[in-house]
Parts: sequence; C-alpha cells; structure tokens
Amino acid sequence: MEEINKILEKTNENMGKSIEFMNKELSTIRAGKANPNILNNISVDYYGNPTPINQIASITTPDPKTIMIKPWDKNIIPEIEKSIMNSDTGLNAQNDSETIIINIPPLTEERRLVLVKQVKNEGEKCRITIRNIRKESNDSLKKLHEEGLSEDSIRSGESEIQEITMSKDNYSLVTIPKNIWNGFKGIGEDESIVANCLTLPHNEMEMVRVDPFSDKINYDWK
Repeated sequence: MEEINKILEKTNENMGKSIEFMNKELSTIRAGKANPNILNNISVDYYGNPTPINQIASITTPDPKTIMIKPWDKNIIPEIEKSIMNSDTGLNAQNDSETIIINIPPLTEERRLVLVKQVKNEGEKCRITIRNIRKESNDSLKKLHEEGLSEDSIRSGESEIQEITMSKDNYSLVTIPKNIWNGFKGIGEDESIVANCLTLPHNEMEMVRVDPFSDKINYDWK
C-alpha cells in the first residue's frame, strides 16, 4: 500500500499545482476593478533583462478604478508604459514624471466576450492537465497490478484518485449510466454539494436503493 500512497500523494500535489496555476492566471485577467495582479504577466526591458513590473516598482490601488505604479528608477517609466500598452490587457497608461497612472475603463460588451473566452480557455487548460495527471496516476496503478498488487487494492486506489480529481476546487459533471449503483461521499471538513441535474422526466419510484455497506457495493466508505 506504500506504493499506492506515494501515487496518491503525487496526484494530489500535481493537481493542486495545476489549480493553483489556473487561479494565478485568472487573477491576471482584467475585469472592471483595479487589480495589481493584472500586471503580473507583463515584463519590462530593464537594462537588457526582462523583469516583472512588481520587481522594479511599487504597485498600489488608491481607488477601485485606479492602479498606481511608482518605479524605484524613474528612468524606466517609458519602458513600463510601453510594455503596458503592448500587452493584451487593453490598458492605457499615463505618467506625471514620477508615477504611472492606469485608469480602469468600464467593461464594454466586446471586452466581456474576450474575458469569457479567456476564462474558458484557462479552465479548459486546467481540466486537460488534471485529466492527464489522472491518466498517468491510473497507469502507475496498472503497472503495480502487473507487478502483483491485488485487484481490490488497485480498484481502491483508482477510487481515491477519482476523489482527488473531483475535489472542492475542481467541480465535475458525472453522467451515471443505466443499471449502475451510485453514491456520494463528502471528504474533508468543508460542506459538500451535489447538484442532481436530470435530462429526462424522472419518477423516484424507478430508483432502486441499496444499503451502501452491503456486499453489493465494493467500496470502503470509511
């Protein structure tokens, strides 16, 4: 079981990093409010070296619609302005010889559509990465099975990998086929939510229920 635990730990770590990276990327998307994080992906040519703005200046938000950048080296102001103007943030910058001011414009319908596309793109990239991590982890379990680990241990490991995949930070749509026993278990200390979305009219009497701890269910609920 030590080998399975190592696979599970690696799965949890890698999926967590993927979600953390997605959240970081989402924080750089410009909405209608001043947010210093939207400058995180902008680098400035600082004496020949590409350097993030937050490493050569202080960035503050004096009000919800304004970002203020105060470079520690005033000579770099033109380069910072140029980098902002050439970025894909859609922002304009102006300076008073000491600070750079960015006024966040209200969202246009065109900009909203761009934002929706960006958010969907980041979400899809994260989902693909997580699916690849799950496949790699399941392949590692199959290799252990080929080396002699029992079928029950492999199934238990696959179930736990799926639990990690469907974590609180990675909501998933589950389609349950006909004639399949199904159940749900909350893990962790936070509240778990299951939304039952039916695609066809449903009569509750059509459903057959079974004791989740019966021998028919090959799953450890503890």
